[in-house]
Amino acid sequence: MKVLVWLHVACMFIGFAGLVSNDLLLWAVSRERASTVTREVVRRVGAIGVLGRILVVVGIAIGLLLARPFGYAAFWLIATYVLVGLSIVLGAAAYEPLKKRFLDSTGDSTPRQRNFLISVVFVNSVLWVAVIWLMLAKP
Repeated sequence: MKVLVWLHVACMFIGFAGLVSNDLLLWAVSRERASTVTREVVRRVGAIGVLGRILVVVGIAIGLLLARPFGYAAFWLIATYVLVGLSIVLGAAAYEPLKKRFLDSTGDSTPRQRNFLISVVFVNSVLWVAVIWLMLAKP
């Protein structure tokens, strides 16, 4: 059981780090004016995001297995489901269109868009810190 706990923690930690680093790289490259550089960076960092997603999904699956004794309707689990869902929707809504635009066109972005993107990284980080707190405190 302890091995599963540590595997869950490792998958979630590394997966989240991969997602955040991918988003931060996309935000940073959105500041670049050279569209060829932007397209190349987006192509190359895509694997980081995919790895992050895979690890988060594996971590969630292990977490659900580990949460079985607590009951899936426990407050802290429901709150975690909501926060993780919000994080997924927010990240996908903000970054997937950006990646597509970078790969399909010039990839230029306005300062307002860049501020929005870094705000999404911040909000997602806060959501994941709240998830970690829920996992540890189990209120």
